[in-house]
Amino acid sequence: MLHLPALAWGCWVELSSAICPLTPLENHLRTLGGEAGYQGGFLAHYLVALLYPAALTWRIQWFLAGLLVAINALAYGRLLARRDRAESDS
Repeated sequence: MLHLPALAWGCWVELSSAICPLTPLENHLRTLGGEAGYQGGFLAHYLVALLYPAALTWRIQWFLAGLLVAINALAYGRLLARRDRAESDS
């Protein structure tokens, strides 16, 4: 259950186009280490071509976010149903 806040945070950052607060921290630490920082967010800097192919639209992005939430809801629903069955059997 601890991954749910991380899932919610990731969805919020992704869908709101916000920059994760860890990115400025990374840039600061890179600067302290003598390296150059970068503009934009972590994903844009490291993973944009992989995660955001040219054909990706906002509609597809929202669909994928909904799919992720649905998969988690299904998994937790099955987990709770299995737990309820185990409790009723004992």
